[in-house]
Amino acid sequence: MTSRVSPRLYSEPLAVATAVLLVFILSPMILCGNSLILTAVYRFKRLRTPSNYLLASLASSDLGVGLFLPVGMYLELTSSNSDNVRETINVGLCLVPYCLAISLCSASVLVMAAIAVDRFTSLAQPLRYNNLITHTSVERYIVAFWLYALLVGFSPLVYSQCIAASASLHVRNCSFGSVVSTPVQLFLFCSVYGPSALILLVCYCYIYVVARYHARAIYSVELSLRQHQDGAHSRYGQTLAITVGLFLCLWLPFQMCMLLDIFRGTRILSEWTSIYLALPIFASSAVNPWVYGYRNSEVRTSVQRVMEELLGRLGYVPSHYACQDLLAATNADQAELNSFASHVRLCAVSPNRTTLLLIPTTRQDTAEGSTGVTTVKETVVHLELPPEIQGNEEKAGM
Repeated sequence: MTSRVSPRLYSEPLAVATAVLLVFILSPMILCGNSLILTAVYRFKRLRTPSNYLLASLASSDLGVGLFLPVGMYLELTSSNSDNVRETINVGLCLVPYCLAISLCSASVLVMAAIAVDRFTSLAQPLRYNNLITHTSVERYIVAFWLYALLVGFSPLVYSQCIAASASLHVRNCSFGSVVSTPVQLFLFCSVYGPSALILLVCYCYIYVVARYHARAIYSVELSLRQHQDGAHSRYGQTLAITVGLFLCLWLPFQMCMLLDIFRGTRILSEWTSIYLALPIFASSAVNPWVYGYRNSEVRTSVQRVMEELLGRLGYVPSHYACQDLLAATNADQAELNSFASHVRLCAVSPNRTTLLLIPTTRQDTAEGSTGVTTVKETVVHLELPPEIQGNEEKAGM
């Protein structure tokens, strides 16, 4: 009798390429991108808003996916062996890794839907938004999402051990379609992905329609800005396409194959293709920080500060946010006021707005006996002069 394990035997180059892709490329991308988001939210209090709490929860679930990937890849590849021990492995041992992965992915999908609802509420109920979306309410929602994700994620194990206890508890391989029964697959789709995809589509379509309506109203009044109308609409369409399009492209293939297995009787997820159909889902955890985090200018700036501070401490580059290092490394003969502008804005920030940063300049009209040093206020004023006045001053100083 031919073993059912034989179709899952990977060709050696393909198995190695998949392992390298997941362990050495995709997993580090997931870990680095989501760790930076979490560090920025923890590091800067101004980012601790209700909306960013959802972003931090999304980063946490995606970070768990990145930690799970190497272990899951090892289990998936080793399950393709045709040893007798593997042919009679207990289904519960196979289900535990899948339960963890389903829980993390479910939490990620639920939070993405919650982010869409948050943005929808900000447009649909702008006056009540601050009362509806508070720190306390968002924290409760996040706890509920994680509890629900854990319940859904471990439903395959509960079903196999309790409800289907009379069935065979041993399988020949640990593929998703072999260990997760058809009723559980349908339950997973109906309880997480289906409703979340519908909510996400409805919310972002509403956001696009409202934003487009507001843009048309504004440009109909301000005729001088009519030339930018198409660009504004394209930006709305771009945001909708990136958010919804990536979600559907990365999650739809696996879900469609699962539905085909349920309603058409195919065994796509019972063969070796299941691991490759799951790759886009894992890639979603690497893409989410860019889609939901780095597109926000405030989050992007905070992440850049975290990265530069970290690299500065490691000694790779000088820290742009250590004012004493800036002063020590500055050459007054080659100083450029334009380069000082960004450092003034980033370094000379204090709670009482009274601390002044001394920056050497190369002004030739320094009075005799002066130290040649100007304050931040003087530098900022000089920087903000119109180009015509700056040119006249330079000519006058020559």
